[in-house]
Amino acid sequence: MTTTELISSIDTLVVNYLKAYLDTLENFSSSVEGNVIEVQCKKNKDDNSRFMLLRMGINFENEEFYIYNIYIPNEDRKQGLGFGLISFIYEIAKTMRFALVLADMTDSFREKMIKRGAKETSIFDYLQIVDTTKLT
Repeated sequence: MTTTELISSIDTLVVNYLKAYLDTLENFSSSVEGNVIEVQCKKNKDDNSRFMLLRMGINFENEEFYIYNIYIPNEDRKQGLGFGLISFIYEIAKTMRFALVLADMTDSFREKMIKRGAKETSIFDYLQIVDTTKLT
């Protein structure tokens, strides 16, 4: 399997995981550009803008998945969607023997993830998800 095919397969897995949520939205699109996967959504027909539900990348040389952005609208939070998505991507990364790193987080989310057991890395704004990280 080529790198392009692998990334496309991961994109499909992520969209299928999110399907129940995505079906509640006005529309969504998923795209792959290079080693980056993006899922953009529009919540309501009257919304003028879209939101980036997920932006993630894969670094094959360093054997790492990176989650750069997960955004869940306020009214859809507290349902386990964000942490469930992180957990799902972590399981994919583990099967490939890759690490999962959260990058460029807000300070409050970073602190929340440290309390949940994510490990600090040598790069300040990057945290690594590990088996003991609480994602439920």
